[in-house]
Parts: sequence; C-alpha cells; structure tokens
Amino acid sequence: MICPQSYLTMALERADPALVSKGTQEAMSRFAATLPDAASGHIIECRLAEPGGACDYSMVLSRGDGGFEVFQHGIGGDPFWIQAEALLTATQSTLGDAGLVWLEFDFADDRPAAPCFFVSHGPQSDADQRGFALGAALAEVFVLPIGETLRQLALQVPVSVRLKQAGIMAGRGARSLRLVLDGVKSDTITTFLQTLDWPGDMSLAADLQRIAHQIAPQGTCRIDLDVGEGLAPTLGIELLYSDLAKPDLVAGALLREGLGVPETAAALVKMMPRRTLFTSAEQGMPHRLDFGLNHLKLSAQPATQVLEAKAYFSLLNLPDFQQISV
Repeated sequence: MICPQSYLTMALERADPALVSKGTQEAMSRFAATLPDAASGHIIECRLAEPGGACDYSMVLSRGDGGFEVFQHGIGGDPFWIQAEALLTATQSTLGDAGLVWLEFDFADDRPAAPCFFVSHGPQSDADQRGFALGAALAEVFVLPIGETLRQLALQVPVSVRLKQAGIMAGRGARSLRLVLDGVKSDTITTFLQTLDWPGDMSLAADLQRIAHQIAPQGTCRIDLDVGEGLAPTLGIELLYSDLAKPDLVAGALLREGLGVPETAAALVKMMPRRTLFTSAEQGMPHRLDFGLNHLKLSAQPATQVLEAKAYFSLLNLPDFQQISV
C-alpha cells in the first residue's frame, strides 16, 4: 500500500530528538511534502555516535503498486531530479523486473544531497536464483565495467547466500556497486569474507562479528560489500530487528563497544520496538501505520579504522486484517 508523505511527518514528530534532531525533523518534513504520494515505505537512518546528529532518508518505490510510475511522472521540471529521472528511466528499461527501488537522501543541511540509488529483484528466474544478474544489470545502467568481477564473486559466494539488493552511492560520488548479501550467520562473518578473498582488515571484521553475535546471537545477517575495480575493503553488517536481542541488551552492548552514547542508547531502547501509530479505513480498506526499528547496521571504514553503528527505522502502511469483518 502507498504510504503518504504526510505519514512521514507524523513519524518524525514521534522520533526522539537524540536520534533525529528537531532541525532535521523539520527539514526532512519540508522535503517530504514536496514529493508525490508514491512510496510504499519510508526509512529514517540515524547515527548512534552522537546525539542529535544528521540523518538520512530513504523512500521505497514498488513496481507492484504503481508508486514507481507515479513518482517518475511527479518529479519533472526541477533540476534536483535530473539524475534521478535518468536513473528511473534506465531502471524501467533495463531492470524491468526490479521489485523495489530505493532513493536515499543524505540530510547534512536543510536540503538533501542528490539521491543514492538501490534496487531489489522481483520474482526470481530459474537462471538467476540468487539475484546476481540484478547487480550486473545495475552496473550496466551506470556503465561500470565490473561484469567479470561480479561473475567471479557469484561463483565464490556460498549457495545459501543471495543478493538482496544492489545499489550505487551516486549522491556521494561513488563509482562502485554496493552489494547487500543475505543469509550469513552472525558468527561466521569472517569465514564468509575469507571465502571471498575480501581485501579488508580482518581484525576489524572480527570485531564486528563479535559485536554482531552479541546482539543477534541466533540470527543471520546481511553483508554490505562494494565492488569497483575489484572487491573493496569496505564492510557493513545489517542485523534485522526480528533477530536482535532485547532493546536494553542491544543498547548496552553498543555502549560498551563505544558505538553509541548514553543519549542515543536510551533513545534506541525507546524507539526500537515496532508499534502501530494509528489505524484507519481512509484508503478503502482498514490499514495501520507501522513504525519502529527495521535493522541495525555495523560498519568499518578502512580509511578511518573506526567502527560505526546506525539505526534504520521504517514506516509502513499495512492492511489491517483484524479490522475486516468476516
């Protein structure tokens, strides 16, 4: 279901200012109000290293509910959208079976940076059960000559792991493809990286694995890797809300590891549980607005040797079948 832009403002008003500053709330709300009601979901990305820091915003466009086409036709005329229009047009022609398209905006100032761009596959074909053709198609859209690297990587990745998303951090000037690989056990991250001949700092990866296993001991995780001229030494680990330990245990672990401060840890405990903001039947059938943590991301940047943690909160407009009379 479409999740109107006004719902994002409603969620931001309920966000703890330690995670989303009042200035960011206002800037993000103003920007969201300029966009057509086309998103099937919204993501607010919050850094945990300092209170009230800058946030990023992502909107999710689905190929299945018409939102992709509504957005594509609703952004014309503004120079800010020229790049996004070109990407969406290329997506429609080259990635026709892409299930979801994410546009991610960095909010460092009152106006966001040009969007980064992610896609996920729709129904899988027999020839591409694990999604790697999606990465190759997106690389083609951006004219990245990495086809052979992707083919070799697909051969190295265990059969239990699949490509969940592929993206280009275009708004940050990156000329590499980001792969989000799903299905890695939290206590096997370093083994998985060794299998791929990952060129990064394995001691940093071991630290991330240890922390990930503390806060999601029974779950699987998603591994973010970048491919440019070859496999890059960057690393991200995404841990889904459904796999995480209790909020106070997660926040405590992040504090002990220096990945948060008391203000953001307390805000995370408060905002982490998913909740229904309201229920309504305005769109022709009962629906509920669902808001809360979608996933945590742990990352290590080779240039700084610093570990980071971010919290991603999702806003979804969902059918409320409990209100439908039988």
